[in-house]
This record gives sequence, C-alpha cells and structure tokens, in this order.
Amino acid sequence: MSTINARSGAAGAGATIIVPRSLTAHTGGEAQIPVPAGTLRTVADQLRARFPALAQLLFSAAGTPLPFVSIYINGDKAGAAPDTVPVADGCEVIIVRAMAGG
Repeated sequence: MSTINARSGAAGAGATIIVPRSLTAHTGGEAQIPVPAGTLRTVADQLRARFPALAQLLFSAAGTPLPFVSIYINGDKAGAAPDTVPVADGCEVIIVRAMAGG
C-alpha cells in the first residue's frame, strides 16, 4: 500500500475535503470540509454523517466511490478500496464528479 503524504505545515489538522462548486448546494455552501485523518472510508463516513444527500451522490453504501466519481488525495487518484486508501493529516481530498453533456 502506498502512503499519500500530507502537505507540509498541516500535520495534526486532519484532512480537508474539497467540494466542487456544483455540489456545494448539498453542503450548505461549504466548499472545504474538515474531516479526521484515517482512510477513504473515514472520509466517506464523515461525509455521510454530516451531508447524507451529498454522500449518496458520491459513494455506494459500502463506501466506495460511484463509477462516475473520482477521488484525488493531494493530486493522486485514490483507489476504489476505501479501507486501504490512507488519508493523512494535512491531505486534501478532492472530489471530481463526471459531467454529462456533449
């Protein structure tokens, strides 16, 4: 399992979920959501607890990202196994949801 390092200067601060503007209606306008460090499942569980409508759009009941959702941790694409993807203190967790259209 590879380790995704925290950004410098943010140790001990937990991680931050970066929510795209198109989804902030589901967060009360919040574009950055602080969460405890842990795994991608920790992040999914925190999102589900605070913003259940948003979590339904992004994660399956098992906590895996839905097929049209990509998760990046400090710019590195996260794997699909939420229990094995580490999210360290200071990490930025960026949600990218595919947009339909043409």
